[in-house]
Amino acid sequence: MRAAPFVIMVLLVTFLTVTSGPAYSTEKDGQGAVNGETTHTAVTAGILAPHTPINIASDVDFADQGWPGNGTEAAPYVIEGLNITSTEVCINISSVTVRFEIRDCFISSPDTSLNDGIYIDGGDYCSISGCIVQSHLSGFHLNDSLKCKLTGNNARGNSESGFYLYYSGFPTLTNNTATGNSGSGFYLDFCTALCTLAGNNATGNSGNGFYLNHCGSSMLTNNTATGNAIDGFVLYIHGGNVLSDNTANGNAVNGFYLEKWLYGDSTLTDNTATGNSEYGVLLGPNSSGDVIFLNVIGPNGVANARDRGSANKWDDDVSLGNYWSDYNGTGVYPIPGTAGSVDRFPSSIEPSINHPTDMEYEEGSTGHSINWTPSCLHPDRYEVYRNDSLIASSDWDGSDITVSVDGFTAGTYSYTIMVLDVNGYFATDAVIVTVQASTTTGFDPMILLVVAGVGAVIVVIILAIGLRKRKV
Repeated sequence: MRAAPFVIMVLLVTFLTVTSGPAYSTEKDGQGAVNGETTHTAVTAGILAPHTPINIASDVDFADQGWPGNGTEAAPYVIEGLNITSTEVCINISSVTVRFEIRDCFISSPDTSLNDGIYIDGGDYCSISGCIVQSHLSGFHLNDSLKCKLTGNNARGNSESGFYLYYSGFPTLTNNTATGNSGSGFYLDFCTALCTLAGNNATGNSGNGFYLNHCGSSMLTNNTATGNAIDGFVLYIHGGNVLSDNTANGNAVNGFYLEKWLYGDSTLTDNTATGNSEYGVLLGPNSSGDVIFLNVIGPNGVANARDRGSANKWDDDVSLGNYWSDYNGTGVYPIPGTAGSVDRFPSSIEPSINHPTDMEYEEGSTGHSINWTPSCLHPDRYEVYRNDSLIASSDWDGSDITVSVDGFTAGTYSYTIMVLDVNGYFATDAVIVTVQASTTTGFDPMILLVVAGVGAVIVVIILAIGLRKRKV
């Protein structure tokens, strides 16, 4: 009977421990660190501090509302670790000059919201990291806010764009994710110049993955647009942009669409456009002077590319073109469209491999090997078979592959190699090795020694017999 209160106390403590949980719980979002930056983590709802919508309309509001920091670059005001559920704008900051950061907040709405989740108007140098915004108009909306940084955030299921930046020049968006939004995943409008987007992911949005309008001299690196309802990447009235190592896959219209009226030329290099329903790369009628090379293009639905502009280059003017899924290995690659463009230095996406001549050697001889020289854009691994039996398998970095064929008895041996790239494309080659029976009789030096030894013994015996006869 005395144990009952103790048992009740243990059960109560256990219940409170299990139900309360840690102060924070996080789930990974984004594509990993880019250029050495630390990847932020996005928070999970239900365990953060509940809070009502936040409205800040002047610098003094930060201090008046008790937010930590002093608004300097060294100690910005910090809004952190909140769970705000409302149909209103959940964090609304405008007309401020001080530095501030928004970190690890969960923003949602119980019903369809006609307001943005986080709205910043005139908040230069702001930083937003590790936040989730869902079920609002736009998830993150920045207006007239210069040099802001958005890192490791997630915008999902919003009724317009996931990330919408308007007249907000020089922004940096790193490792953010936009999924299932009814507009574009990332929409940058009149952001003027020097936008930096790296490691972001736009998947399953009802608009475009990435849409940049009037955003010149921008850098887009290692971003991914997959399964969006229009285009993967759109650069409209653009110029001077550099797109590298981006992937547009499985979008309902085009992978990359460029239409230009102003600014300078743009460059696309080391990007991948595959499985898009219309074109991998489409240049509109006002695109001129764009340079496109070292991209992996295809297969795509209507055609791998189309050029309706003028004076665009589909190679580097020296020796490097693009990798095409439908290139037949001969001559230039004509680009469909009114521009009449060609890729003068095209390559096939699939790996290629040379064919060393079949060989013969005499049984017992040495120093025989097969040397293959494959070529591949993104090598992965290789396998070597002898008479259908796997004898070697290894990761492959694109270098030559050499296999020794010494030490076999007379017969015919078939050596087959298969090289594969990271996308599953492969190339094969087979070399026949014939080992001929030896036509010479081998001479063992030991036999000479034995014969010499026996001869010496016989000589000794004869000499011994001769000496004995003389004595007699």
